[in-house]
Amino acid sequence: MSHIIDRLILLFLSLYLFYFFSGENATAQLLEVKEIYVSPVVLVLILVIVVSLLCYVDSRKNKGIIVLVYSLAAVFMPSLAILSPAVIYDIYGGRFILQAIIMVMAIVNAGGYYSVKMLVGVVIVTCLSCILNDKSTKIEMLSTKVKRIRDDVQEKNILLAESNKSLIEKQDNELYVATLKERNRIARDIHDNVGHMLTRSILQTGALMTIYKEEPLHGQLYAVKESLDIAMNNIRESVHDLHDESIDLKQAVSDVLLPLKEKFEYKFDYDISHSVERQYKYAIIGIVKESVSNIVKYSKNDMVDIILREHPAMYQLIVHDYSNQAGGNTAHYAKSDLGIGLQNMRDRVSALNGNITITTEKGYKIFVTLPKEK
Repeated sequence: MSHIIDRLILLFLSLYLFYFFSGENATAQLLEVKEIYVSPVVLVLILVIVVSLLCYVDSRKNKGIIVLVYSLAAVFMPSLAILSPAVIYDIYGGRFILQAIIMVMAIVNAGGYYSVKMLVGVVIVTCLSCILNDKSTKIEMLSTKVKRIRDDVQEKNILLAESNKSLIEKQDNELYVATLKERNRIARDIHDNVGHMLTRSILQTGALMTIYKEEPLHGQLYAVKESLDIAMNNIRESVHDLHDESIDLKQAVSDVLLPLKEKFEYKFDYDISHSVERQYKYAIIGIVKESVSNIVKYSKNDMVDIILREHPAMYQLIVHDYSNQAGGNTAHYAKSDLGIGLQNMRDRVSALNGNITITTEKGYKIFVTLPKEK
């Protein structure tokens, strides 16, 4: 934008010079070149067209051609040399040596047609055009540098935001794992300490009931034993709930996939939130375990993809056993399709009102969807 403004300033200054001093010499108004009359209006139009083209064209080569044509025309048409500062702006900016030499010759040649004042004005405006070009070029360079710095800052901010997000996710995951470990510890302590003490108390109360059958002591011992039994059942349920909630689904599935390392190259894609109800955890772990068992026993392929994703209304599980090489085998599953393992998968899925699809196109694929409870 700065270069366009500079060209407009130089264009108006050149026109001002041309018309201000044109009264001093008749050839400034009328010029005959090989008996062809050239009106000053035509000269001005030529200058405007050339300056407009220089504003529009970005290629240095095309700009060089335009200013070369103008410079050659200025040699034969001295009035164009007087109007040249707006074109010299691009000659100087593009460092066009040949065009500069031709333009100097044109200005010197114009000295025979115009007064000294006119030539001095042309030289002054020409110097101004060089100064304006340097100024605008520096502004453009600084603007580019500022944009580059701004882009770098934005890129670093994006990277920093991603790093912070990754760090927060890592911290949340560590907190989640620590919470699961603590739940396991509490469940284990309750089971090992309180559970054993209650079991011992129940046995002792039962022994006392056997020894002391007289009333009212026997009835009181029976009431105590009944209370201990209720407490034991409540503790057992609480321990089971804590244990179920403390299962890390991702880690559990990763452990199930370990047998694949020996014979297969596998990829595990996991995208499920932490809050998964225990029935879905057990179903997913069971299906993956059966799938891995079948793959290890029967598969002759070399690639396995396991995908676990959560959607707003369902969980999705895909186990794909295939080969990147020609001759991948799927026929070895024909007998296993009727086995207990695959029937167990279907039963688990059916119990949660889900769907299971098994295909043998491009490998052996198990596709499971489990709808979330409303």
